[in-house]
Amino acid sequence: MTPKVVQIDIPVSNLEVALSFYESVLSLKASPAEIYGRVILEVTEGSQVGIALVLCEKEFSLPQESSPSSPGIAVYLEVEHLNEILSQCRSLGRSCSETQKNPPYGLLAWIEDPFGNRIHLCQPFKA
Repeated sequence: MTPKVVQIDIPVSNLEVALSFYESVLSLKASPAEIYGRVILEVTEGSQVGIALVLCEKEFSLPQESSPSSPGIAVYLEVEHLNEILSQCRSLGRSCSETQKNPPYGLLAWIEDPFGNRIHLCQPFKA
């Protein structure tokens, strides 16, 4: 059986700041569910991948550049309004990239949360 992704944990040092960021930028709200101290974020009904915020007790650092050759996991989220999300992220003073076209997949960009986690976003080309 081939493995499939079922959960993405995002390390954070402040849950309140993290929840505020993910709700205001990506409209992800905290679910009432709790699994082993993680704050579970609500995802689209029928999604086979869950997202959780995990409080890290000690300081951590993440690579400055995110590329296939850098360590760590890249998270890709499909979104409908990529440029609006980038604008919202910039208004909060967070780092983000410019939009790039990547045929045949669509528009790609990344945003950075308050803890340096880089989230990759894609908006499919309209058919």
